[in-house]
Amino acid sequence: IQTCRNIVFLDMTVPERNITTLTMDFTSAVYEALDYLTELGHTRIAYLGGKEYVGNHEPLEDERKEAYLSYMKSKKLDTSSWVYEDAFSTASGYQMMSRLLESETLPTAVFAASDSIAFGAMRAVQERGLSIPDDISFVGFNNLEMSLYTTPALTTMHAPAYDMGQHGANLIYAAS
Repeated sequence: IQTCRNIVFLDMTVPERNITTLTMDFTSAVYEALDYLTELGHTRIAYLGGKEYVGNHEPLEDERKEAYLSYMKSKKLDTSSWVYEDAFSTASGYQMMSRLLESETLPTAVFAASDSIAFGAMRAVQERGLSIPDDISFVGFNNLEMSLYTTPALTTMHAPAYDMGQHGANLIYAAS
C-alpha cells in the first residue's frame, strides 16, 4: 500500500516525530474551565466524560479527564465519587447525571467533556427540580451553537475544530 507523504493528523496525537499533528491544548482549556468554577467558589466539581476507542476496541485516553484529575489533585479537591464516563452523547449525559444525582453528597458544579453530554445532564438536573446555576453549575466543551439555546445558556469552552481543519488543509497545500 502506498500512502501520500503529505499527511496531517487533526485532533489526534501521533507519537512519531516525523508526522504532523494539530491538536488542541486540552490541559489549558480544562484548567481554564475549572479555574472559572473554583473562582465562583465551587469545590465539589464532577466530571462527565465520554469514551472513545481505536483499533480493536482499544480505549483512547481522554486528555480532558487527565487534565481534570490533575487539576483537582493540585487543588486538593475530592473526585472520588464524581467521575463518570460513557458515550459522548446527550443520552449518556442524562444517564450519568441521573446516577450522580442519587449520590449522598451532590457536586455544586459539573465539567462535561462535551456540550452534548452537558445538554443531557442539564435536563436530568432540571427534571429533579434543581436550579441551574443556583444548585449545580455547568461548563461544557466544544461551544456548539445549541449551547446558546439551552435554559440557561450553557457556559462552554471553545474547541476550534473548523480552524484546525483549515490550518491542516493549508499545511497539506503548502507541502504539495
